Amino acid sequence: MKKLMRKLALSVVLLCLLACTAVSAKAESDPYISWEERVIPNQYTHILLNGIEYESACASTNPYVVPPTIDESEIAEFLCQAAAVGYEDNDEKTAHAINSNIYSLASVSAAYAVAVEYEGYDGYFSFVNTSYIPETLGDMINDLGLRKNLTLNRIVAHVTGNYMTYRLPDSAAILELLLVNASSEGTKRENGIPNLVACMDAYVFFGVSGGGVQIFRVDSDGLLFVSLPLHNAFEYTVNEDSVVAFMEYVQTHGKKGYLDVLSGFDIGNPWIILGVAIAAIAAALIIVIAVMKKKTSN
Repeated sequence: MKKLMRKLALSVVLLCLLACTAVSAKAESDPYISWEERVIPNQYTHILLNGIEYESACASTNPYVVPPTIDESEIAEFLCQAAAVGYEDNDEKTAHAINSNIYSLASVSAAYAVAVEYEGYDGYFSFVNTSYIPETLGDMINDLGLRKNLTLNRIVAHVTGNYMTYRLPDSAAILELLLVNASSEGTKRENGIPNLVACMDAYVFFGVSGGGVQIFRVDSDGLLFVSLPLHNAFEYTVNEDSVVAFMEYVQTHGKKGYLDVLSGFDIGNPWIILGVAIAAIAAALIIVIAVMKKKTSN
């Protein structure tokens, strides 16, 4: 009986880990992906607009899955036609090109992002200015249309040596932190966002400008770090009191969870909880069936 219980416990643990992995982790991209296997936004990934290079905001996402297109209500003015260019992952870096229509976005400045419509294909896809540098947080708020487009995913606190997650009903708190410090001037960081001992990370989406999950990282010393799609990162010195107020608000009003440091899974995430529960039930059923078969054979 003890051996049976040990097997049951081990099965539950293994299946829980598998369930969490299935729910939270994206499929790993192959080292080499043929041109034909890629979806179109991962084929034609670069355009040149008025001498400025724009890159597909979804070029680093799963190359087999077509990313969400931009809603037509966000398409503003036709800007021009341009060739969208892409390169194969071979030794020759074979180039391909396709004609495209370029449009401005209703809530995002063309200084930051535009919409691209590939000739012969349906849908509009976000392309981001790879050299975009906002002088102030206010410029970033306006250029990215964050009053409308900012969506909060979760907040992770690295405050007391532990990793805690917090979920808020909306992005109002992080937007208020940005607006209070709108005049803060920033500098571009060549090595991305630094690791900090005590800080909070707000994982957010930027809506129509795409690029997946991005990070606002703040610490109580008044430093704010921002990651934008395509590995652009910026540093701002902001009001310390506003950062402390933001942290206290999150800890007081946020729905608390626990982040497993080893796996990176948000244990407070209801989907993770559901996955674990399903895995536990499946493990129990497997053990019961095995026991019944053993009794039958005896």
